[in-house]
Formats: sequence, C-alpha cells, structure tokens
Amino acid sequence: MLFALVVVGCNYNDFSDVRYQYTLSAPAVNGELSNVTEISSDTPFAITLPMVVEGRVIANDRSGNFYRTIIIDDGTAAVAIKLNLYDLHNLFRIGQRVVVDCEGLVVVQEQGVATLGSRVEEWNATRIEGFALRSEADKHIFRLADVDAVVPSVVGSSELGNEWCGRLVKLNNLTLSPHTPATATWAESPEDNPYSSVSARYFYTPQGDSIAVVTSAYADFAAQPISIEPLSLTGVVLRGASGTPKNSYSLKLRDSLDYAPF
Repeated sequence: MLFALVVVGCNYNDFSDVRYQYTLSAPAVNGELSNVTEISSDTPFAITLPMVVEGRVIANDRSGNFYRTIIIDDGTAAVAIKLNLYDLHNLFRIGQRVVVDCEGLVVVQEQGVATLGSRVEEWNATRIEGFALRSEADKHIFRLADVDAVVPSVVGSSELGNEWCGRLVKLNNLTLSPHTPATATWAESPEDNPYSSVSARYFYTPQGDSIAVVTSAYADFAAQPISIEPLSLTGVVLRGASGTPKNSYSLKLRDSLDYAPF
C-alpha cells in the first residue's frame, strides 16, 4: 500500500513549520522510468498515455547546484522533474520515494536526461517549463513516506554512455587538470564570468581519460578551492552540459559532500 506525503499549511511556500500527514491518493505504478527515457527526444511533446512511474530522489536543490529541479531514479533510468518553486529539498528529500502521474505532462531530453514539466515554453519550443504552483504539481507528483539511502554506482569515466545520463555515479582517483589555475574554485563568480553561470573543471584519471565537472556559480560550494590531490567525485551524469563539448559526458555534484580525498 502506498502512502503519499503532503504538506499541510496555508502558504505553500512557507516551509518554516512544515507538518506532514499521510494520504492514500497516490495512483498505482504501471511503468518504469526507462519508459519515459525511451520516448524522450530533443523535441518536447505531451504524454497522453496513462503512465505512472516512481523513483527515489537522488538530487534536489539544497546546495543550489540543481536549480528548481529534482531527479528521481528507479534502478532502470533517471528522470528530471522541473518545478518552479523554491526550497524543493524541504519537500523532496534525498532517498525519498516519489510517484509521478505522467499523463498530461510534457517530456523532453535536456543534457541527455529525460525531463518532465508542465508545458512547453512560449518563447522556446524546444524547452519546457516547470510547475509554477504547488497545487498544480500536487496533481501529478506524490511524495511518499518511504525514505532510504541512495548509493551511487562506482564507474570509470570510460564507461559513461547515454544509459548513465541523469544517474548518480562515483568516480575515483581523479586529479584536477594541471592546466587549471592553482587558485581555482569549483565555479567562477558571476562577476568574473558574466557570460555563463556554469563553470567546467576538468579532471583526469591515471589512464589519461578526462571528465568535466560542471558547477553553478550559485552553488553554496562554488567558491570552495579544489584540492590538487586525487579525489573521489560523486555526481549526476550529463551529456553536452554548458561549457563542455556537445556529446561529452560530465558530472554535476549535488553538494560539498560529493567530493572527498581518494
């Protein structure tokens, strides 16, 4: 039996005193996230079939590196969900199980990741908008009381491919590119880089493979210095992220706990 988790309160955007209660409103799951990934493409379209999927939250907006977005994974694939709301981490905790009624939502592939939203952007037919209202989102997204640990898959950079996009992985023994300034931080400030809010830092494996780590200037760890010692990095896999080649794979860390000495 599935129990959805909802917030009780007059102001949807006031999370200072969040109280939860359980409800039986979550619909029955009839598909997998891989089904959503399979139908996604660079052109957004509305899902008209009665598709209900579920997954655990592997990334949210707590650090500011993922902007108004959560990512869920069910073991078959990962899917991003856009929500134009603040403080999503207060609603969607890492490891929390979420059920999504996809019928009526739009899907598109962004940076290699199947992404769900509420509608196509009026000014850009290749992009989609997130839910602007909690009441709108609550009709499609059901938060369950079930929370469990999220464990990344340990892979090598040479193993990354389209099937890993959106998923949480851990790469070990990575060293910052020697071409990076010794004083480099995870991201440049908006004042130093006014043309992009995202910075890419390249790391190398002992075999010479490279992987970019992309970080928003608004992440709370953006100004932290990067160690020149070997690191273990955990992050969500993207393809063609801002500041990287179109078909290359990169990592996007969730917070400062996602990098550690190897």
